[in-house]
Amino acid sequence: MSQRRTRDLPTVSGAWTYAARGELRRRGFWWNGRAWVAPSSEAAKQARHDLSGAVDTSWSLTVHGDAGWKDGVGKWAWFVRWNGGRVEGADAGTCPSVACAEALSLLAGVRVGVTRYQPKDGGVVYLRNDNLGVVTMLQQGARGKLQPVDDLLDLCDRHRLRVDARHVKGHQNPSNSVAAWVNNRVDALSHLRGAGPDALRRLAK
Repeated sequence: MSQRRTRDLPTVSGAWTYAARGELRRRGFWWNGRAWVAPSSEAAKQARHDLSGAVDTSWSLTVHGDAGWKDGVGKWAWFVRWNGGRVEGADAGTCPSVACAEALSLLAGVRVGVTRYQPKDGGVVYLRNDNLGVVTMLQQGARGKLQPVDDLLDLCDRHRLRVDARHVKGHQNPSNSVAAWVNNRVDALSHLRGAGPDALRRLAK
């Protein structure tokens, strides 16, 4: 399909589309990095009618994290989504391994998310990362192996947040899915962490 025809197609977006992403794919929608592109105006209208109300209304937070590490120094970034809003950031510091840096990316994102969006009665936090070891520790609730994982699990326990951690394949085409686009985003953020605030501001535009 030509670029012009793709631009002319209708799109759907909003908090409900994340929960409905599987059904949107089954209906022939695809992710363009910003919104879900519909195969037709009628398909977009029908999806909004059928799916926009079928979203779990309990509090939830989605955090994507990514990191780089070399010679004892990590650079990590996070991308937080909540109810249609988003916040992203990056940091750097000393840490003993790439796994530690990856876990710090998720921990930082959850800290930002619970501070800004303040869960009142529990909920769920969806964690997405391309480090399978970190994801497995979070899935198993394994404590005592990596301090940032312990801190993250403790933080979720304090706020009565159920953890849903899943592995996201790194270095995908960002148009493949929401997760692929965000993974590329946080990867770029983490690499720019040492480049100064001007570079981060350019990426945010």
